[in-house]
Amino acid sequence: MQVEERTARRSPEQFDYYLSAFLSAARSVAYKVRFAFDEDWNVIDDWKATRGTDDGEFFDAMTKLRDAEVHNEGATVSTTQERVPAPLLEPRNERFFAYYAAWFSTGMLGSTEVYIDRHWVNLEDTALEAVKAGQRLVELLDDLLRYVAGLTKEEQTP
Repeated sequence: MQVEERTARRSPEQFDYYLSAFLSAARSVAYKVRFAFDEDWNVIDDWKATRGTDDGEFFDAMTKLRDAEVHNEGATVSTTQERVPAPLLEPRNERFFAYYAAWFSTGMLGSTEVYIDRHWVNLEDTALEAVKAGQRLVELLDDLLRYVAGLTKEEQTP
């Protein structure tokens, strides 16, 4: 059983690969926006001014995290494990639900302990849950694209 438990868990490197790919993809969006306009005009700075200091600083911190991940020693990340009561797990489809209900209603699993990995990224000495940080970055990139799409031809030149 221990062999199965070890192989069922994802390796820490897997998260690092996904994080690196995500940060690089997000940075590519920002680069594309930046260089789609006159090189003397930083449209991203203008957009950040519409978002407020907190969002602008977060966006810059995520850019620094990407740079550290790609060009330097790597991003500073950590993983914690959280125990999740098995009955709180949500089945993904009806077939799984049937097995799920049968196992837990009969007590066939005994005292099952289920753990999930929770990944954290460090942004300037502040640990943020990686999923939430990623969601926030995607929301900001979405807003950036909406901002750029809303610019008129006259506004697209400094």
